[in-house]
Amino acid sequence: MILQTYEKHRSSRKVANALGISQTKASRLIRKHVGGEIEEE
Repeated sequence: MILQTYEKHRSSRKVANALGISQTKASRLIRKHVGGEIEEE
């Protein structure tokens, strides 16, 4: 779910809004499942 949402939105803030979670939690989950750099808006 994280991967699909991140591929669609490409930012942790937008992922957080789409999933109803905090931006901090979204960032951690993206780093865990995607790895590397993430875009922060």
